[in-house]
Amino acid sequence: MSEGRQGAVVEPLLLRADEAAIVLGIGRTKVFEMLACGELPAIKIGRCVRVPKDRLEKWIDEQANAHAQMFQATDSLQRGLTARGQHLTFRSKR
Repeated sequence: MSEGRQGAVVEPLLLRADEAAIVLGIGRTKVFEMLACGELPAIKIGRCVRVPKDRLEKWIDEQANAHAQMFQATDSLQRGLTARGQHLTFRSKR
């Protein structure tokens, strides 16, 4: 946060990679990798790459929803298989 004119507190609309890393709880290098491959939302201002705060929050919500749906589908599949008396065993190729 910074102070704008007349002492008003201004929340930044755009985050630098290091700030986005703090929000996400991951390393700055990983954020740069995700920005480079287009996984994270970003805009360019000249040579600067910034992450729009509102789009990052939306992206986080989308990721959380996608993971929740994946776990629900997996849970439903497991319940369905158990209900039929079937059990799956996964073995690694070691």
